[in-house]
Amino acid sequence: QYEFDDVFGGALAVGSQGSYRIEYESDDFLDIAGVFLAEGDDFNGLINDGTSPFQPLPELKTDVFTKYTRGIHTASLVGHYTTSYVDRAPALPALAKIDNLFVLDAHYVVRLFEESTALSFSIQNLTDEDPPFASTDLNYDPFTHDARGRMYKIGLTYTWQPK
Repeated sequence: QYEFDDVFGGALAVGSQGSYRIEYESDDFLDIAGVFLAEGDDFNGLINDGTSPFQPLPELKTDVFTKYTRGIHTASLVGHYTTSYVDRAPALPALAKIDNLFVLDAHYVVRLFEESTALSFSIQNLTDEDPPFASTDLNYDPFTHDARGRMYKIGLTYTWQPK
């Protein structure tokens, strides 16, 4: 994260965070009696739906953001990126690759009454992106993506501060 003071009378911050998984290996799967259930492997970069007990494991997930604060006002844009990953057992060969996805969120907060109250407005999935198709019961990966589309949120937070 980088912060810059005195940008048009306010403060600007830009940054990124994320994770890149190199591998996610497992031994063979055995039941409690030691009976072989499924073969172990490297499950990184796979949806793992019905083929292993693991959740989907995309190799790269990252967020990038910019935030501007001036006085009682704060505005931010946050981008969420998930790389493409593979389905080893798709219902159709065309669904063997789950596409990457970039979703943008916008947030605005105003702090009132000596900062004891915060009024917030957010638009999640600003560009109304659909989740990529996947060969699952819901036709998308609910562990990694959200199918609800663009969402609006209004919030009010009051913090009691005894004197």
